Amino acid sequence: MDERLTKIVRLFCCLHGRDVYVKAYQGYLSGRLLNKTMINAEAEELMLSKLKMELGINAVNKMT
Repeated sequence: MDERLTKIVRLFCCLHGRDVYVKAYQGYLSGRLLNKTMINAEAEELMLSKLKMELGINAVNKMT
């Protein structure tokens, strides 16, 4: 799981429209939380921590 998320974050670093990805991820995450369809909470936390390293704490704190 960690390897897969690392690859996603590497791909994210290559994007020009990072803010579009962040908005979409935030929307999907909120949908999963509201509908209680989240499969693995650990994976969500790991993804958010990886995004914190790339974007900074302030940008990701809105999602958490």
